[in-house]
Amino acid sequence: AARIDQALKILRSAVAAVASDPVQALRAMQAQAADLTAASAAIKDPALAAATSDFQRYLAAVAARKAPFSAQEVAVQARALLSLLPNDPPARAGAAS
Repeated sequence: AARIDQALKILRSAVAAVASDPVQALRAMQAQAADLTAASAAIKDPALAAATSDFQRYLAAVAARKAPFSAQEVAVQARALLSLLPNDPPARAGAAS
């Protein structure tokens, strides 16, 4: 579960980085999708496997077009995966960032 949570957190960060560094964001999303595929097979989670497969197909289409892609489009495509991410506890007031 920690491996999946970590991959989803990195994916969330990559989605947020699409506007500032689309090439690196795409690479990060592809890497995390590969990790999530392996994790979903290891724990036999069909919902995670389906969401990851759909997202990988989208990423392959983006890569094949070799065209810019928008943060909004990526967020829509990643929604099913990111919905699996548990909510982070709120940061404590005065906590170092």
